[in-house]
Amino acid sequence: MLRVGDQIRALRRPALGVWHYGIVVEASPRGVLVAHNDIWRGVRLDPLHVFTRGQQPHLLRGAPFGRGQEIRARALQMLHRRWDLETFNCEHFVTLAQDGVAQSPQLAGMGAIAMTASL
Repeated sequence: MLRVGDQIRALRRPALGVWHYGIVVEASPRGVLVAHNDIWRGVRLDPLHVFTRGQQPHLLRGAPFGRGQEIRARALQMLHRRWDLETFNCEHFVTLAQDGVAQSPQLAGMGAIAMTASL
């Protein structure tokens, strides 16, 4: 069961293994609402089924005990902020909301692959 503040992901480009990340901002019997950073529209809110695009959602990291509302508030403060591949992609958004530090391990991994391929 998903909880407010949880970090989730869904496979966005299965052939490439690219994931899309979001933060659960509402989890109730009516459904789950996810804040995520969309490449075209920036940080936005969508129902879980829209966020996942029919893919299975995966719990990547649960909200630390007692911090769900704090994470939710931080995520909502970023609504409409624009996406940027290098400084504010979907991974940057979720790590900033959960930990206060923007990181993108997926982007760092792609950079390492590109550097290795250029050798």
